[in-house]
Amino acid sequence: MKPEQLILEITESEMVKESDAFFAVIEDIRAAGIRLALDDFGAGYAGLSLLADLMPDKIKLDRAITNGIHESGPRQAILHSVFEFANATGSHLIVEGVETFDEWLWLNNAGVRKFQGFLFARPQLNGTSAIQFDARALIDQ
Repeated sequence: MKPEQLILEITESEMVKESDAFFAVIEDIRAAGIRLALDDFGAGYAGLSLLADLMPDKIKLDRAITNGIHESGPRQAILHSVFEFANATGSHLIVEGVETFDEWLWLNNAGVRKFQGFLFARPQLNGTSAIQFDARALIDQ
């Protein structure tokens, strides 16, 4: 695989304790051509500061925001804000946890085009064997 084919997902729910070291590694990963996704955005501790500092290529909105979004004004406001941020910064928004047609319909009408959730499919490897990959080998080159 080429580095440009990879997207490293960073889970927003994990607090970054050594931010200087963390961002130094992130810089090396980006320099190697690997893209970044901020996973579970809206469910963790770092929130907006990590989003602003990381500037991910993809933002994956946590399922806790998606659940019942078609009936929740506060969740809708959060989605609109994150969607606007993603568009303004060139990130792509992926909404996780879409489980009902009503959630999908509301999100689609709001302009979201990338979704994950049980409404579409259950997670599976489809017979693909695990990929063995050592990101450190790319950084050391």
